[in-house]
Amino acid sequence: SACSCFRAFCRNPEYAARFLNEFQDKAILGTDIFSRNPARAEEERANVQRLVESVVEGRPDEEAFGRVYWHEGLMPQLPYLQALRDRGHLTDAAYHKIAGGNAARLLGLG
Repeated sequence: SACSCFRAFCRNPEYAARFLNEFQDKAILGTDIFSRNPARAEEERANVQRLVESVVEGRPDEEAFGRVYWHEGLMPQLPYLQALRDRGHLTDAAYHKIAGGNAARLLGLG
């Protein structure tokens, strides 16, 4: 809630990857953000990219955290999961389960 889990994962990406791989059948990515401000779309993408890159490189950028519009912007959690997957820290299967597969299974959609 309120990005606290995301911040905890950002402090220790190695732990985050271990946790997510271990609990890949139980974890579900969720959000209450369903829209963003189109006027800030490019700025927001750049801020999220900067934040995610700093985190997966092991040096979380607090300034980047402050630039992400948490309640009206893009959700950095998904790009973070994608970055962990793309760098081989999160299996492809775990990524797909967390990003939607587990929710679909629980809702009987697949």
